[in-house]
Amino acid sequence: MNFPDTLIPKVKEESLFLSPLSAGYNALITSRESWNQVIMQLPNDTLSIYIFKEATINSYPWEIISTEYKVLKRYDFSVQDLESLNYQVSYPPTEQMKNVRMYPPYEGN
Repeated sequence: MNFPDTLIPKVKEESLFLSPLSAGYNALITSRESWNQVIMQLPNDTLSIYIFKEATINSYPWEIISTEYKVLKRYDFSVQDLESLNYQVSYPPTEQMKNVRMYPPYEGN
């Protein structure tokens, strides 16, 4: 497994932003293609998902968010990680996510 480039993209892509589906901050990520195909199309074999505070997105220009790395949490998922989580990504991370690579690292409750 290659480690991905973990820089935030310089250009904000609105289509990539998800809103939480409930107060628990869970989102089900879907794709028309299999996740193996999606990840195989990436430059690395890992899908990185960035979590930001809504206030950060609303208060700072994207250039500042990107250059100052104003990330609340970053997950680096393999296909196996997504499969083991039934493709459900949670914030804050659940105990089930403790072995997923993330920054800052997982800290159990």
